[in-house]
Amino acid sequence: MSQSTISMAGVSAPQAVQVDSRIAGFDAAPLQAFGELGMRVADGLHNLQMERYEAQNKVHLADAQLEMNQAFAQFENWKLESNADPSTWDEAWKERADTIQAKFDSEQKFSPAARQALGLELKSWRGNTGIRVSTDAAKAVFQRAAEHDVASIRSAIAGGDVDAVRTIAESSKYLGADDKVNYLLQAQDARKQLDEKAALDADISRISENPRAWLTENADMKPQGYDDLKRMNYLKGQAQSMLQDQTQGATEEILNGFAMAGEKGRVMADEEIERMANGRLSPYALERLKEENASRYNAQEKARRASPDYQKELFGRTSAMIEQFDPLADGADDTLVELNMQIGQMSEGNSTELRARLNKKRDQANGKPVENTLQDAARKQLQEIMLKPSRFETQVKPSTAVLSGLLLDKGKMQQAGLSEAQATAIAGVYKDKDKGGYRKAMERFREEINTIDRSKVQKGALGPYDQAAIDALMNGTDEMQTIIDQEAKFSAHAEYGEAEKNLNDWFSKNPNADTDQVKEAMRKIMGDSKAVIELKAPPFKLGTPPVKVDPEAHKKVSTIPYNGVPANVRYNNPAAAWPRPADAKYGLIGYGVLNDGEGNKIGRFPSPVHGAAANFDLFASKYTGMSLRDAMTKWRGRPSPVPKGYDPSAVVDEGFLNDPDRAVDFFKKMALHESPDFKSMTDDDWRSAWQMWRNGGA
Repeated sequence: MSQSTISMAGVSAPQAVQVDSRIAGFDAAPLQAFGELGMRVADGLHNLQMERYEAQNKVHLADAQLEMNQAFAQFENWKLESNADPSTWDEAWKERADTIQAKFDSEQKFSPAARQALGLELKSWRGNTGIRVSTDAAKAVFQRAAEHDVASIRSAIAGGDVDAVRTIAESSKYLGADDKVNYLLQAQDARKQLDEKAALDADISRISENPRAWLTENADMKPQGYDDLKRMNYLKGQAQSMLQDQTQGATEEILNGFAMAGEKGRVMADEEIERMANGRLSPYALERLKEENASRYNAQEKARRASPDYQKELFGRTSAMIEQFDPLADGADDTLVELNMQIGQMSEGNSTELRARLNKKRDQANGKPVENTLQDAARKQLQEIMLKPSRFETQVKPSTAVLSGLLLDKGKMQQAGLSEAQATAIAGVYKDKDKGGYRKAMERFREEINTIDRSKVQKGALGPYDQAAIDALMNGTDEMQTIIDQEAKFSAHAEYGEAEKNLNDWFSKNPNADTDQVKEAMRKIMGDSKAVIELKAPPFKLGTPPVKVDPEAHKKVSTIPYNGVPANVRYNNPAAAWPRPADAKYGLIGYGVLNDGEGNKIGRFPSPVHGAAANFDLFASKYTGMSLRDAMTKWRGRPSPVPKGYDPSAVVDEGFLNDPDRAVDFFKKMALHESPDFKSMTDDDWRSAWQMWRNGGA
């Protein structure tokens, strides 16, 4: 038996194998192949085992890396949630990292090779995260210190303390040089604004003591530059509002006191009336109170006032005055005194009705909701027809011959109030024609007539034409003069007073009458079957009657004091636009000055419908070709949002407002921007405003 060596996987050393001599003669190749196959199987099993160990190591390392990342993420969340002091972050992270490392060191599942790889990974991770935590902590400490300095600076800026801002900024280690300069500039601006506000408050305090005196003193003051102009406009607006508040309240208080004295039948001495007024009434109003106080207990005057003709004329005259009365116009308190004097002379029924109408007029002027009716429209139309100035006024132009005749008529000059000596002297000057006697006589007449007390001149001493000529001489002009026939005027007011009472009686019997029925009733009351009468069909909306067109309204102050109601509501100006001459065709009454510190004006209109129509007109005429973004900036004088639903870059073309739905929607949103609770107009009102604009005016 021969000997051969076979190497097999898994056998540590070759062994001698005895081969039976009986098979030694066989072919050995198959046996060799079988042996090689066994060796390959053994190698494959070994490699598979190694791959399994390697895959497990990768999984364990991935899990470890995930756990390390989660630990750092949890630490970051802890920083945000706990608001911990950044100086404690390093130690807090070290404790967490130590915990992770201790856990991995005690872990038995890692092979030696995996443990070695994990050790390197852990070392790198701790180094990187530690650096990051330290860096973040330093930044946070720096940021907190900077925020503390900034907070201190802002507090100092709010108080206008420039020195404190400078001290903090210069000592700060955390603010940049540009930031320090900017904060110092802000502090200087704040100081300037506080000083200006203090000066403004001091001015307003002085104004409140006597707004009338302040307005008089500053009537001719010329602003020095734009900022001074804004300041003066603001102060004037405040003074006018205060004056209106004071005088309106004072006038009511004085009139109530006067009325109470009258009810008790007590005649007040002039000194008592002056003490009661205490300088709060105009000279005219004060004199009217004195006159009325003296007249109402005079037997002859009482008899005259009690006559039916006088009561009719008084009712018609007072009703017409109330219709034209603007409680916020210049001289409104004088008119209010006059109205109260006249109402006080009436019978109880008439005085009650007219006083209610006067109060309604004042409520409407102060922005309170007032419902006008078809009866109001009919009364207004009746006044316009029956109290036409042409019924009692005549326009004449005194000729030179007439004027010359007066300058030679000493008797008429004396009737005008001149003394005999004065009249003789004037006639003598006129006769000296070689030295320009006519013109010199006119000049002498004006000089002399201004030296006398015209209130003591007998009224009616001269005829209307002579009186017109005297007025022309007094004015130094031969221009057209207005002659008023007082008897005709009295008759016109008496006729109107009776007609209005009849109209009121008719309405009380026909409360549901339509427009045509009212027109027919008015024609019968006036005795003119062909009278042209135009009335709005009911319901008669506030402010929709024909309006007075005043070309100078944009120059007239008509302030409505703040009463808790937004400005665009008080002034019937939905988009709060400035007044302009073109607004006259929409019934512009005047303007107010807003209490916004900038002296901005706002136009005042008779109703929201008129104001909205003027808003449409302004936008259509001045904003075409602009983007909506630029249009809103121009409209409000500062960058402002575009109404919701509109593209800021869209251009306003000529047809932008031609679509009533779009126009109404756009301006409704404009009005809501000015006052979020704007509810002064219904959808029908907005449509009426749009149509008024399309018609070119009210």
